[in-house]
Amino acid sequence: MASRCDIEMAEQAINLPRVRTFIGSRIYSTVESHKWFVLAMVLTLGVGAWQGARVILGPAVVVDQVRLGRLVETVVASGHVETPYRVDIGSQITGAVEDVLVKEGERVNKGQPLIAIESRELKAAVVQAKGAVAQADARMRQLDELTLPSARESLTQAQANLLNAQHTFDRTSQLANDGYATRAALDDAQKTLDVARTQVRTAEFQVYTASPGGSDYVMAQTQLNQTHANLETAESRLAYATISAPRDGVLITRAVERGSVVQPGKALLVLAPAGEVQLVLQIDERNLGKISLGQKAQASADAYPDQRFGAVISTATSEFWRGWRRASWQFLSIPVS
Repeated sequence: MASRCDIEMAEQAINLPRVRTFIGSRIYSTVESHKWFVLAMVLTLGVGAWQGARVILGPAVVVDQVRLGRLVETVVASGHVETPYRVDIGSQITGAVEDVLVKEGERVNKGQPLIAIESRELKAAVVQAKGAVAQADARMRQLDELTLPSARESLTQAQANLLNAQHTFDRTSQLANDGYATRAALDDAQKTLDVARTQVRTAEFQVYTASPGGSDYVMAQTQLNQTHANLETAESRLAYATISAPRDGVLITRAVERGSVVQPGKALLVLAPAGEVQLVLQIDERNLGKISLGQKAQASADAYPDQRFGAVISTATSEFWRGWRRASWQFLSIPVS
């Protein structure tokens, strides 16, 4: 009996895995044949669970952290670039233009020749002025080297003649008192003494006038100074025949050609000086209250799309035009390099 039970238990143990394997294959085959239905059921259960969770927990809310900050408003406007001022270049003399040495839009440096005016008469005037200076200078040397030494020699001789005449007059006077000389001899000695005294005074005057501070010397010095002034004037007028750039910049206007007759007071070239530039902008009147002088700004240009240039509001002007108020704000910005 015992052995029979053991045999049955062994058979059950042997058949159990087969039954389980058969059941698993049946389940797999069933799921495989209804896989789309099972997938739909799973999705339906998932959506139902998600909607149920939303109903229970409530709707989702996007939350941002609140921070304290400043509200920044930006005013954007377009304008044009220009220099703070321009330099009108003209002629200081009347004459015919011999050559124009620059072109419109050309960059020039300070002192660079721009226009040449015909200058033959001006050169002749300079030569004439130099000749007058040479004559006046020769007159000064003549006073120092000839006239003054000669006057001093004449004074020395006149003083010697005066001394001899004085001695002669003294002896004749003594002889006349003793009765050995006549009245006529005494009169002749007196006359000779008077002439010698006059010659001394004349020689002293000649020495004084030829010396520094004397009339001849002052006249000669004045003439020399005047000729130097005339020479400087002639040289200045000759320099006016070449019109040069007063400073570095770009020539933006040219209104003169070769052969033109120019006169003082007429602008021949217009120069935009190098250095700082400004942006002239027209701001909408609604935004005027948001802008103040000294305020920082950023400027950009189409030619340099990747660069920004610092600027500051420097001046503001307004005018009435066609009954509407128009405001123009100028930004002084860094020059574009």
